[in-house]
Amino acid sequence: MKMKGLTLTVIFEASSLNYGETVGNISELKKLTRDGEVYTYMSRQALRYEVFRKLRELYNVDADKEVPLSDEKGTIQFKPTANIKDYVEVDLFGYMKTDKGKGSLTRSAVVRFSPAISLSPMAFDVEFGANHDFAKRAKTDPNPFQFEVHSSLYTYTVAIDLDRVGVDPNDGLELDGTEKARRVNMVLDALKILDREIKGRTENLSPLFVIGGLYPVKNPFFLGRINVNYDRNQRKYSLNTKEIESVLGLKLNGNSVKDYTSCGLVEGFWANEDYIIQNLNGKTVSDFFEELKSKVNQHYNVRRETWNVVYRSKIMMVLRVKLYQEFACYRKPMTYGFWETYPLPPLSTVKGFFHNVVEAKEYIPARYGIQGKFKSVVLDIQSMYKFGRKDSENKGIIIEGFNKPLLKSPIYVSNLYAVELTIYIESKLEYLEKFRKNLLILEYPSLGRKEDLVRVDSVDIVELIERDLFEDNYKLEDGIYFSKEKAKELEVNGINYRMNFYYESKNGIKFFKKKDVVYADNKNLEIGSILYDKEENKIVDLIGD
Repeated sequence: MKMKGLTLTVIFEASSLNYGETVGNISELKKLTRDGEVYTYMSRQALRYEVFRKLRELYNVDADKEVPLSDEKGTIQFKPTANIKDYVEVDLFGYMKTDKGKGSLTRSAVVRFSPAISLSPMAFDVEFGANHDFAKRAKTDPNPFQFEVHSSLYTYTVAIDLDRVGVDPNDGLELDGTEKARRVNMVLDALKILDREIKGRTENLSPLFVIGGLYPVKNPFFLGRINVNYDRNQRKYSLNTKEIESVLGLKLNGNSVKDYTSCGLVEGFWANEDYIIQNLNGKTVSDFFEELKSKVNQHYNVRRETWNVVYRSKIMMVLRVKLYQEFACYRKPMTYGFWETYPLPPLSTVKGFFHNVVEAKEYIPARYGIQGKFKSVVLDIQSMYKFGRKDSENKGIIIEGFNKPLLKSPIYVSNLYAVELTIYIESKLEYLEKFRKNLLILEYPSLGRKEDLVRVDSVDIVELIERDLFEDNYKLEDGIYFSKEKAKELEVNGINYRMNFYYESKNGIKFFKKKDVVYADNKNLEIGSILYDKEENKIVDLIGD
């Protein structure tokens, strides 16, 4: 059976890993809110930076070559000549480059990270300091400063598309299996001894616990499934193994996730170390990575074969997909300086997700039911590059071949944290089956932005029945999109949105077709009737064609 993806989830211990905005002389940590508590995190961009820095430190990756970046046009971007054969960075972390005659070319990263999120809440401790030595020597007043501090265990997940490493359709390039294996194994070596230099100190990001493996599907199984408890008697942390064992019991085409998974731990750190070794096939961190590297070598030396997913669930007419995202931004159109997010993925996003997975060459009629929940909203500040108008007073940098200025500006981005989604899709059975077959073998799925990884918890064809709400009331807890007509029938009030659904292109102009929907949650439904998923105890409103 061919392996499609490699995924690892890591626990490490560190302090104050990633600062955001500075207010006055106070440096604030990046943080998020969950279940009424505040947790700190290290962004995926910071993790990517540290991994590439470690690759250069260990293997001198790309260091002896011309830098593949250029500011020739006033902004830093990859050169059109940068390719995956010559540059490991371009292969592993993707690119966007502009080439005269070809326009914009993109290739998403094959090595992707989730943010590293603390496993214990912060207490808003603040360190105070001042440059007394410098002030004394310069015979002047010191400059006081403060910055937030937080020491905790952190967890993050890495996902690697094994069948996309060393392959770039844009440039028509594919590397040999030996080079592909070498590049993946270099990443594993970097993760094993990762560290971070910040504010004059070095933090150790190497794993205290790591779990994962190579899998025949592309799903970050342990994303969001790691929790710990502190044993005050032993003065040690213990790993919550119940959640992990539940994931290990999932079935994949007759095999369980456990058949593909192993884990590594630092001996002497965990209170339940003996249980981890005996029941989770625990070994040393070094042995874990060596075993994984051996499997990577085997994978790229094995002849490619086709793997067909066989499902044993009863064939029905509606597909139900249960998903989890640690971070997600479903950007509302016409939001610029501050990117607002919808509370759930909009219709056009889910429709595009469906069409992309089934590899559609033309429009496929379908209806979609979208519902879910999230734990908190996190605000982040980012830099945005965009094309300006040709007649803009701020000319910016003119990109050759586009004749438009490229502008840079700071933006605030609202991110949903810990998103749980249930999506229903009604379409022709052949497309539902193709979606179910392709979902976990094409690439690691994402919803919204490309970097917003999705963990797929289940994909099933299920039966929906009609529920009479006059006789059988329903308590709505999760958020859901209703069509405007259904919301009126059920007498439901909520947030009204006019969402893009699809567009028709005429003479190069896009004409958007829109749907009026109502977002609602925490409602008692007592009037009308609606489709109902008895197995999940969820009502469903299908919106679309």
